[in-house]
Amino acid sequence: MSENAPKPGLLWGIRQSFLRYVSRIPDCQQYVGDGATLTSEGLYHFALDTSPPVGREAERFPGPLRYRGHVQFTGYSGMLSVVVLNPWIENNNGETTLTIANPMQPKSRIPLAKLVPFNVTHARPDVMVVRASTYLMTSAVTVFGGSYAAGEGLDPVVYTYTPEWNSSRASAHDAPSTNRS
Repeated sequence: MSENAPKPGLLWGIRQSFLRYVSRIPDCQQYVGDGATLTSEGLYHFALDTSPPVGREAERFPGPLRYRGHVQFTGYSGMLSVVVLNPWIENNNGETTLTIANPMQPKSRIPLAKLVPFNVTHARPDVMVVRASTYLMTSAVTVFGGSYAAGEGLDPVVYTYTPEWNSSRASAHDAPSTNRS
């Protein structure tokens, strides 16, 4: 991999203003694990999930790009709880979205952010690196306790994949959607 290429996975800062806010909460606790790590740059890295897909995902070739990891912020004696769990990149109907596992129902997913790729490069001939802007989706406003409106920007995301993942469908990376809700 080139020196500037990220390690395989998904790299995301979530939203810097949110991170500044929770850092000022006296009893704030942050959990990072189960495949997620906090980088020295203050970004969260979610490991590429290479386990074989099961159930409906096994029927959807090539299926979503699956990453694993758990990032959680709690505070205000438990009144605040924001969870980013096992993010996936999904490409449906020409739109690319970042979804997360629902912490209350882990077999269901919450569409969290619409992605608008702004840079797609080859780290190697067999590895693509995508940098994308992220916009909060209506379905995920409650993830942040209603503090942000649908369409508001989150931090950009960087993720890796192999070209085979996207070869059997029209690529959202060829014509990114500008619809942000």
